[in-house]
Amino acid sequence: MRKIYIIITLALFSVCSLKAQDYSTILTAGDTPQANMLNPGYMPNTSFVGVPLFGNLALKVTNSFSLNDVVKNKKILLSNIPDDSHINVGFNLDVINFGVKFKEKNLITFSTSAKANGDIMYPTGIFNFIQDNSINKTDSYDVNFRSAAVAWGEVALGYTRVIDDNWSVGGKIKHLVGIVGGNSNKTNLQMEKTAIDTYTIKGDVNILLGGYDAISGDIATDDIMNNRGWAFDLGVYYKSNDNRWSAGLSVQDIGYIKWNSGSQIISSNPSKSYTFSGFEDLETVLDGGDLTSAMDDMVDSMMTVLELDTINVRFKKMVPTTIHIGGKYDIDPKGRHTVSGNFLAKISNGSLYDYSTTVGYTYSSKSKNFRFMGSLINRKYDPISLGLGILGESKGFQFYMMSESSLMGIANLANMRNFGFRLGMNILIGKDKYKSKG
Repeated sequence: MRKIYIIITLALFSVCSLKAQDYSTILTAGDTPQANMLNPGYMPNTSFVGVPLFGNLALKVTNSFSLNDVVKNKKILLSNIPDDSHINVGFNLDVINFGVKFKEKNLITFSTSAKANGDIMYPTGIFNFIQDNSINKTDSYDVNFRSAAVAWGEVALGYTRVIDDNWSVGGKIKHLVGIVGGNSNKTNLQMEKTAIDTYTIKGDVNILLGGYDAISGDIATDDIMNNRGWAFDLGVYYKSNDNRWSAGLSVQDIGYIKWNSGSQIISSNPSKSYTFSGFEDLETVLDGGDLTSAMDDMVDSMMTVLELDTINVRFKKMVPTTIHIGGKYDIDPKGRHTVSGNFLAKISNGSLYDYSTTVGYTYSSKSKNFRFMGSLINRKYDPISLGLGILGESKGFQFYMMSESSLMGIANLANMRNFGFRLGMNILIGKDKYKSKG
């Protein structure tokens, strides 16, 4: 039974992933400490303490296609799934986050958080195989998918410095602890139906795993501190003399994790092929026999024939990097109506795997204690999403809540490709001199 986890691992790599939360919606909210997380060159107006566990909590799901794309007239049409289809699931949790301003021009920040990031390509060849598998049909299907997923904890120390009335710069150094990660260097399989109830599989598999034992199916929590690395962020921020418009550029997570514990490579012999013609003792299985034992024997046989094996290795892997360019402009001098634009790009394994472009509008009350945000977001796998949010402040306490969903999915959930929410609570320390602007 233990070896079957290898097959489960291969399957999981084809259907799920984790993705670090981006800040497309938070950027429209005006002054929040979380803006410094995206751009360490941004100087918040006050010192702050994020409420533990609720300073920045976020969940997000993005898929390349909607339910209506594959269900027509109550029939599931798996062949409608595009070849280059992906799914992303993301989660972000800040455990501790605070920043201390001193001498007006300096800010030191400290945070501990759990993050995850990744990108998975659907193995559409498997879907075509399932959809077209009529009893008398023989055909072959290519199953190629890419995957890069990593979850880690980090401790970050940052510094932001105001250079003059217009410019500020900042950076962060992060110590990373890898929880679990994986990367499919190569996953090229071919499934073929050669005769009635006879199936052949062959191909080239090469998958790196970190912090996870493919044999036992366990995450290596006992030795998790052995998977360590470093990363840093850099940012620069500009604001006009009248504070009506500003712009920034930042790069996040330039670094790596060195996987020493629970790190393995799964590989196969591309010249070998495995043929399955049914269980040898099918009648016994159908009569209530040991299905687990029969499956175990089949997996053992397939692993032997394909020479599918796991080898303990140590490896170093870069964490996904985020690049951000953005700015905002106050339409009126009092700053009650603000428009913004932002672009984020995510790079993994040296290639661009995700991006988003956001245009937003923020309405602020006269006292600046209440703000309403709206945004339109274009993502790589979702043409138009709508973001909405509110932010409130009272006596040094700040609360914000934001959501994002596919524009077409608002009226019909079956058209949903993208959904996410983010909420946070901050304690603001010191006087916000910019509120007098209103």
